[in-house]
Amino acid sequence: MLNERLKKMRKAKKLTQKQVAEKLEITESGYGFYEQGRNDPPKESLDILADLFDCSVDYLLGRSDIPHLSAAEAKKLRTIKDVRRDLEEDKILDVDGTPFSPEGKQLALMQIDALIKMREMGK
Repeated sequence: MLNERLKKMRKAKKLTQKQVAEKLEITESGYGFYEQGRNDPPKESLDILADLFDCSVDYLLGRSDIPHLSAAEAKKLRTIKDVRRDLEEDKILDVDGTPFSPEGKQLALMQIDALIKMREMGK
């Protein structure tokens, strides 16, 4: 996964392998080996790459799927399905801080279900 993310992030930043290698103070082929998965960069290089690509080291290593969050930060996030479950179990209050009315709860659940379906169709 590291090699794929390195390549993806480099291309997103419109950098050549040579430019990235220069930042790491290694040869172009040395960096190319990272993108080919033949070698793994040392920790110091991972830190430089994360800064260069404006992402976390955890993202590069595949421990987080959100570029700017560490694995620990990403684990704290809740999915829309988590929110739906909490709403269904009356663990969420309405926007004014009061419990949802049965009708309001049903409407909110229907809207969340529509959002989930739309997102799943877009995958």
